[in-house]
Amino acid sequence: MAEDIEFKELPAQPVLSIHAKVPAAELPEFFGESFSKLFPYLASLDEVPVAPPFALYHGMPTEEGFDMEVCVPTGKVLVESGEIKASELPGGTFASTVHLGPYDEVADTYGALMAWIGGRGYAPSGPSREIYVVGMGQAEPKDYVTEVLIPVVKL
Repeated sequence: MAEDIEFKELPAQPVLSIHAKVPAAELPEFFGESFSKLFPYLASLDEVPVAPPFALYHGMPTEEGFDMEVCVPTGKVLVESGEIKASELPGGTFASTVHLGPYDEVADTYGALMAWIGGRGYAPSGPSREIYVVGMGQAEPKDYVTEVLIPVVKL
């Protein structure tokens, strides 16, 4: 897989998001509920997503679950509403690779990505991103396409 990993420079990205700590068993429900709130809210503002949705993972999972955000990229910073937050994620240098297949197999992709990052003298510098290029509701799990991005800094 290492030959499929690369550095990418990404610009800052405005998003609408819902942030929570989610037990692993409740991830599918959290994604479904979050998207069922984010997309209609975005439409109510006469806006559309500018790229596929993604999740931010704020660290490794704990006994309580994942500290994460479900995000919909927007063209500009919009107005917040209740649990829906509007912000701009920082740009920068990211290590990137593509995971093909079910989400429950993505841990190996993260392992390869982290080894590649460390082997080049870099370290993670913020939340990882999983961009759902082809995901739930679009294909069978074996056909999912997920871009995994980790922001990095040179050591």
